[in-house]
Amino acid sequence: MSKRKATIIFDLETSGFRCMPMLSDYHRVLQICARCIETGQVFDSFVNPEFKGGVPTYSSHIHDIKQSDIMKAPPMEVVLQNMYNFFNFQSYDTVELIAHNCTYFDKIMIMKEYKTVDGEFVPDNIVFWDTLTWLRKNKPGLKSYRLGDLYKYFYGNDITNAHRADADVMALARIYLEHIAPYRSEKMTQKDIEMAKIESECLTSIRFIGEWRACLLYKHATIGTVSQLKEFAKSFILKGEPRGFDTWLKDVIGIRDVTSRMFVLSEVYNIPIWQDELFSLVDLRHCDENCISEVDYYIKYRYVLNEPAPNKHLYNIGLMKMYKKIDY
Repeated sequence: MSKRKATIIFDLETSGFRCMPMLSDYHRVLQICARCIETGQVFDSFVNPEFKGGVPTYSSHIHDIKQSDIMKAPPMEVVLQNMYNFFNFQSYDTVELIAHNCTYFDKIMIMKEYKTVDGEFVPDNIVFWDTLTWLRKNKPGLKSYRLGDLYKYFYGNDITNAHRADADVMALARIYLEHIAPYRSEKMTQKDIEMAKIESECLTSIRFIGEWRACLLYKHATIGTVSQLKEFAKSFILKGEPRGFDTWLKDVIGIRDVTSRMFVLSEVYNIPIWQDELFSLVDLRHCDENCISEVDYYIKYRYVLNEPAPNKHLYNIGLMKMYKKIDY
């Protein structure tokens, strides 16, 4: 008996924008659109995260989703349940959710949102798959792997109404059906398995650890592999300095962006990046209340709450970092 599988292309639009920490409480989903390849069904819904100050204007400039669009929309827990029922997830052995840059964005945002729903967990039959990873491996040498650029590469024209979830889903579905699905294979040869083992030990396999930072890791601590980096990070825990490794990454290796460091911490400590446990390992000395960086603090009071910030110094640092006036 063959197992039933649903292949669902999806895309999210969020309240995030340049410099906003990805794991901020104020980086939330505003729209979700999904299309089932097997049935042709399309689910599309705005989401109301119920921000006090409405949708940040900075993010509205990207996707043109305004507060008036989401005012009457349901909250995320209702939207997730509506999508679950709409596609009848429970009737499938596997529901594969596919997005472009799924690994480092859409999956993380979905897992973050599920975390906020009381008593809810991602259904066991859901798996995620990333078209960006596949295309980079199987279509090497392209100038850009942004969805809009890929669409123009394959079809010669731009996506109509790009940066809206519904338009991006239709574009990705076409690319997937015509240029990915016919050639996609889950089977790994012995050579693939061996190469995967080798690559997993390379420092550059960790997101935000490029060649230059890999060189710095070796220069400052003689670290040349992922295993060695994990042992080095563990030493801070054993010394009773749980946030020490994060501080070291910031001060010695120069990873200033908190989201970038959290990706490294997630990999090194083997903690999913959306889990709150990770925050116990992040140096938050310069933050305030529920914010995870000075930029987050600035965004909270300028774009979300739309009210004067109690700590003007912290607010001004966030403002300067936001516009790249300072970097420390």
